Amino acid sequence: MYKFCKSDGFFYNTKIHQSIPLDVVDVSDDEFKDFIKLRELGKKIIYDQSSDELKAVDVEPLIGVPQSISTAQGHLALIEYGKYQDAVDFIDAIVDPVEKLKAEVNFYRRNDWQRDNQTLIFLAKGLGISDAELDQMFIFGATQ
Repeated sequence: MYKFCKSDGFFYNTKIHQSIPLDVVDVSDDEFKDFIKLRELGKKIIYDQSSDELKAVDVEPLIGVPQSISTAQGHLALIEYGKYQDAVDFIDAIVDPVEKLKAEVNFYRRNDWQRDNQTLIFLAKGLGISDAELDQMFIFGATQ
């Protein structure tokens, strides 16, 4: 089962997240998969208060923020910002074996990191990296 936080726009997996915000709505596994596919197509998932439901909306990428960087560039950005070892430790601490394997594949074996990748966003959140900081890391990474 997943939860979607109205204020931060992040999905929480009840099997792996120990601390979940209070302003969440329930999301079934099938809904979660559908929303992730929409995110990968460039949509932003929001909570629409007027209809009391989640919606996928179009989003213009920020000018100057690359939407993908190579894995090596991402690792170099994490090193530059002093977060590389924290990321390794965070992934090592994931208890659910399937979620841990997904995180490892995304972190170590992908050819590139997509800015809207759910696993990357989960990792950034877990490391206390804000969206603005992640954008800066992508901008830096693109120069490496």
